Amino acid sequence: MRALSEPLPTGERMLWQGKPSPRAFLRQIFHPQIIVAYVGLLLGWCLVTGAQSGHLGDAAIASLRFGGLSVIAMALFAGLAWGLARSSTYSITTARVVIEYGLALPKSVSIPFASVDAAAVRETGRQADDLVLTLRRGQRVPYLLVWPHVRPGSLLRAEPMLRALSDAPAAAQILSRALAASAGMAPAPLNQAALNTAGQVPGHGAMGVAA
Repeated sequence: MRALSEPLPTGERMLWQGKPSPRAFLRQIFHPQIIVAYVGLLLGWCLVTGAQSGHLGDAAIASLRFGGLSVIAMALFAGLAWGLARSSTYSITTARVVIEYGLALPKSVSIPFASVDAAAVRETGRQADDLVLTLRRGQRVPYLLVWPHVRPGSLLRAEPMLRALSDAPAAAQILSRALAASAGMAPAPLNQAALNTAGQVPGHGAMGVAA
């Protein structure tokens, strides 16, 4: 385990650390399968219209150029996704969840267990799933500031998310036990699809975002 950007307070211990899977990160953020399908349709339409107008050669050349630019764009997306994934680290301690991220400007989001109302494993149907945190009312985190480590569609009430984890069930088990221990409760039976063990955690902290 690597050290956090700031030393842990006395008595706080690191329980788990992980990083997003770069391949799954790319699929979740940029949806390359949709982009490839869209580009394929455009290329097909260009060739068909070119053949119908008697300019198939010109259409083929234009399609090759457009296809080349599309490949370059996909390579840039893949590189960006890889960089975002490799620069991100998720940590679970005995007191909080920490999301560290950022390419040019590293940032850190600290989410104390007192701010967590519930957590759930979001299954993606792939080999990497997400661990979503629902915050208590009154606890907010800016969606754009934390992107892409938030659940898609949660603009009004952003839900921080540990994205594309190859060991999401194991991380969820550790988080479940840590939340229960923090609340002085026995660990509840964990359902991989949804764990809601934080509902009775007493308030004793505030969420922080640091650059």
